[in-house]
Amino acid sequence: MDIELDPGQAAVAARLDEVTRRRRGVYLWGPVGRGKTMLLDSFHSAAPVRKSRWHLHHLLAHLQSAAHELGGIDRAVAEVLDRRALLCVDEFHLHDIGDAKLLERLLNAVFARKIMLVATSNYPPEGLLPDPLFHDKIEAVVTALRARVDVVRLDGEIDYRRPGSRPGRFVVGGPVETAAGVTFGFDRLCATTELSTRDYLELAARHRRWTITGVPPLRTAGADATMRFRVLIDILVDAGVDLTVCARAPVGELFRDPPEVPDLDRIRSRLTALSEGKVHCGAK
Repeated sequence: MDIELDPGQAAVAARLDEVTRRRRGVYLWGPVGRGKTMLLDSFHSAAPVRKSRWHLHHLLAHLQSAAHELGGIDRAVAEVLDRRALLCVDEFHLHDIGDAKLLERLLNAVFARKIMLVATSNYPPEGLLPDPLFHDKIEAVVTALRARVDVVRLDGEIDYRRPGSRPGRFVVGGPVETAAGVTFGFDRLCATTELSTRDYLELAARHRRWTITGVPPLRTAGADATMRFRVLIDILVDAGVDLTVCARAPVGELFRDPPEVPDLDRIRSRLTALSEGKVHCGAK
């Protein structure tokens, strides 16, 4: 890699460099903002094999769509893995039993075909699908991951997602003058809506410059709207859109006493990485 890495990142990069030689994958996990996605993308770009790279949201949505079009999940899995030697999956997080069973089918095929898997997560394998009502349903997934890939933790002290470290702006207030693109209100996208993950994926693919206005303190938004907001920000950041977020409060206040929705630390970190708005506009 040509990127200057800290010691923990350098150790992970050295392990990733051995994946194709050893033909043994890596499950890389740790806190937000430590460089896991950067390391994954650098490795994927350089790997000299037939490969594919997915964000988990995109992968699950594609499998569901392909299963409908091709006539079954096994055919959808076969289409995703066709002639691949390496599968990279970013943000490997499970909070839904349906997603977990779908991913189990995929992993069974990955390991049966001896395809190398490299994945990133904020959780160790044992932390996936933490709901005690369902966690025992993925014990086979946890066992397979532990047996088939190296589980590596990256937990450096520095969160590299600092203001200005990704394209876009975070502005207190709104609306704000922006270049050509689309503007959506938080309520329309996340609160009074029936939009799904697939809808967000389609919108992110269609529009490369976004402004989201009226983002409230999440404690006032409710769990459902907060969950949609989390999914939306994940998708937009992974798609690399130019994102402006106009919120009704600074980031710290936005995330004070939020609903019990998983992975909000990741979303807070991603919003923090936007440049801080220099102009505070009148809220509307």
